[in-house]
Amino acid sequence: MLLATHTSGQQLMLYRITFNFQRLAFDIQHLKTLSDCFPKGIHLGNPGLGETSASAQLTHLEYFPQGPENLKGDPARPFVLAAFTSLAHHNQEPYSIVCRWELHSIKPQLHSQFEQLSKKSNSSLPDLPVEVAVKRLSDTYIPKVFLHVQQLRLSTILAIAFGDGSIEVRDRHTMEVVAPDNLVEQVSGLDQIGFEFPQDSKQYHVALSPNACAAVSFADSTDIHLRLIQMPLHAGAESLDKSFYEAATEAFTLYYSTACASYGSYQDDLVAAIQMFSRQHPHGNIERSFLSEICRVLDIRLDHSVEPQLDYLFKNSMIQRCLSVQLSLSYLGKGKSRTLPGKVAHALLDIRATTLVMTYAFRSLTGAPNPEHDLKKQQEIEARKSEELQAITGPISWYVSLMNYIVDELFQLSDAMHDHGSMDNDHLNALVQTSNKPSLPLLLISTSRTFLRYLSRHFSQFKQAGITAAKTPFPHTSSYACIASILRDAPLHYEQFERLLTQLDAGIRSAYQASGIGEAQRKETEKEMLIQGTVPAVLMPAVETLLGQMVGALKEEVDVARLFFMDFSWLELGDDRKTRVWMKEKRLDVVRKVVIEVAEGGSVNGARMDGSTVNGGRVQGQGQGKRPGQRRLKRCTRCCAVMEDVGPGGGFGGNGQVLHMQRNCFCAGWWMAMGLERGGGKG
Repeated sequence: MLLATHTSGQQLMLYRITFNFQRLAFDIQHLKTLSDCFPKGIHLGNPGLGETSASAQLTHLEYFPQGPENLKGDPARPFVLAAFTSLAHHNQEPYSIVCRWELHSIKPQLHSQFEQLSKKSNSSLPDLPVEVAVKRLSDTYIPKVFLHVQQLRLSTILAIAFGDGSIEVRDRHTMEVVAPDNLVEQVSGLDQIGFEFPQDSKQYHVALSPNACAAVSFADSTDIHLRLIQMPLHAGAESLDKSFYEAATEAFTLYYSTACASYGSYQDDLVAAIQMFSRQHPHGNIERSFLSEICRVLDIRLDHSVEPQLDYLFKNSMIQRCLSVQLSLSYLGKGKSRTLPGKVAHALLDIRATTLVMTYAFRSLTGAPNPEHDLKKQQEIEARKSEELQAITGPISWYVSLMNYIVDELFQLSDAMHDHGSMDNDHLNALVQTSNKPSLPLLLISTSRTFLRYLSRHFSQFKQAGITAAKTPFPHTSSYACIASILRDAPLHYEQFERLLTQLDAGIRSAYQASGIGEAQRKETEKEMLIQGTVPAVLMPAVETLLGQMVGALKEEVDVARLFFMDFSWLELGDDRKTRVWMKEKRLDVVRKVVIEVAEGGSVNGARMDGSTVNGGRVQGQGQGKRPGQRRLKRCTRCCAVMEDVGPGGGFGGNGQVLHMQRNCFCAGWWMAMGLERGGGKG
């Protein structure tokens, strides 16, 4: 790591910091000291100032790493940037001077005579340390107050914010302003095709987002202003053609893919900019085009109808990130229902997280005991099993509710299509879009269907483990009994749901084969189902069988009335009044699937949907400093999901996925501490 400092004596000092993580130590090495590091040789346009700028004071000192070559093939070497600013005084306008020092790595070479000596003595020459040479570049005068600088496009350009509210994009080589060329054939960024920040008033501080799609600033008051990069207001919809929308899609996709590869999951500013552009130009359909393009560019495999690959779905984080963006784009405002693609993404992310949590549990709970362990060790293992069983009781209850919800919606959809008189694809899609319920898309999309089949299939193994545990005196026997009652008391059993998924999977595979479409078309079909929630015409034979024969057979086995009156509000997938009231008054721990609600006296208790309660004062892993009846919660900064901050251990029996989700939400967003929850219960 390189460190640059600037002294009051106008000296620039460079240091190299080396970290040794094994020894938990670091070393600081002085590299270079430069003198006379202040602005000079610039005429400011005011004869009274002469050729110097003594009133300018250092305000910013930044180091920028090496970047890719420019179009001319010139290397983009690392450099140190110093901004000297002078405020307005004595009838002089404010200005800034940007100074830069380019860093070169030079390996010293010994004279050729030393090489001859080494050959005669059969010895090798020592490696000389690499030296740093510094070249001062020309200074740049800017008639504005310099406030903030940030590198963009893999450090090829710089975004600079000024005190008058303007934000400029400048070339890192020349420091010249990069003006938009409006060329849509070759896209390099949003600013290149005409996007810009709206002009703001005078400001004292500016911060740009990671993708420079949002700027936060404040001026005289403490009010914070948020600006999003957008097309100028004078650029009406009539002036933008199809080629521009395609260029905008490519620019947004370029920013997103770069962010995924460079600095993790920071794409919230990008989502906000896309939503702004979509509201200004709704006919451009930019959100759908963007979701489709990122799936293509990141080469995400969404087709698992022929050869399901569960390991790929578990390990590929790009699927999670794309679903997260789709979920974020569906947000229409507080108190408003999400769109159908957003609900599909939300449910699929939830299913994926639940599958990961329960997979860890299945592996540890169904494993055979080690005969080499003594009694004490075996008791410790069984105690951890008891903790893990308690931790997954909520996810099991949630999954049982989900599969009952899906089948209940299938019953209603089947009745509606029967009343219509024919299985028409357009009418079916109209019903699905109007109802805004994701049940049918979740069954037709091969990614979600793979997860659902996996969970249902492993419940039989889990049930067998419970039967075996019931014959032992270990304490987790009661936990198995609680889970068995959840599976037994539901109107729809997991065996029936697994049979439905198996038959539907075979029907969809046959429909694809009968249509004669190739692999590329099948991938496109799966992608469109995911990002739009529509039912493709190619799958209508399988859907007709599903809503006809398969649903008819299930109705004879299931108590339809009991299923109809089940409470599915905690799934947060409906738009009815009961679900909205539930979401307003209660919270759901997104990992443990425990309902967090306000109890008497303002404390917060947890309750599972099976009726068992977890009192706030007896929560496992409640941490230091919390009194009985209090819980420390964390909220996701992206999707606003909530989970309890249980700290290390947490009483999860060592479930690695639960502990992993203490760091990131199931949507890949970051957690934000909410403090001690005392009441209110509002999400």
